[in-house]
Amino acid sequence: RKIGILLDRDTALLSAVYNCYRRGITFVPLDARWPRDRLCGILQNAGVDTVLTARTYADRFAEATILCVENDVVVDFTPPEEENNMAYYAHTSGTTGTPKCIAISRPSLDHFIAGMGAIIDFSPGKRISCLAAPSFDVFMLESIGAREMGLSIVLANEEEQINPKLLGALITEGQVDIVQMTPSRMQLLLNFDPSVSCLANVSKILLGGESLPRPLLEVLRANTTAKIYNLYGPTETTVWATA
Repeated sequence: RKIGILLDRDTALLSAVYNCYRRGITFVPLDARWPRDRLCGILQNAGVDTVLTARTYADRFAEATILCVENDVVVDFTPPEEENNMAYYAHTSGTTGTPKCIAISRPSLDHFIAGMGAIIDFSPGKRISCLAAPSFDVFMLESIGAREMGLSIVLANEEEQINPKLLGALITEGQVDIVQMTPSRMQLLLNFDPSVSCLANVSKILLGGESLPRPLLEVLRANTTAKIYNLYGPTETTVWATA
């Protein structure tokens, strides 16, 4: 069984993804910003016939079975009768612009989480920001990985994701210890606040998904005491492959 997940950025989203992982249900993270044709094409490509979503999005999936979330309460998933080794299906544009379906197995995801924990101190109780869209594979570290390692998750809403002023306030007021983002998003923070004061109490900065410009690195070194990790990995190798 495969379940598509299209939810707003609230606790129901984190609960749905983690429930699928823990119960051995393959899930396909979707993005509300995608057009209907892309969503339907992805569901067909991945062989998904059930979607967990909110009623506001239900009309986008005319040919799928809809499980609606009410008041942030996720439905009780039924685990598959047989052992399921597939964790989730990610989609990238590939070189053609057509969404490419990539299957990520549960052992691969488990290995990724263990590998990250071996090189970075994700001590239980630390606080990590969750900034990535669910369809971006780095979201798996900020959601499933964070839960498995006992971290507290500070979830950014849609506005905080794109507004550097709101994002800086989220990091400060949420007492975030660990941030993970692309260099371009970090540059937006820097453009708004040249001293990146919101990172004063951050202990670890994880940057990847794009090349890391040296000037940006030097600014972070000069204005923070955080350990800085430059990460790389194509989706096919399960999120990050090198650090």
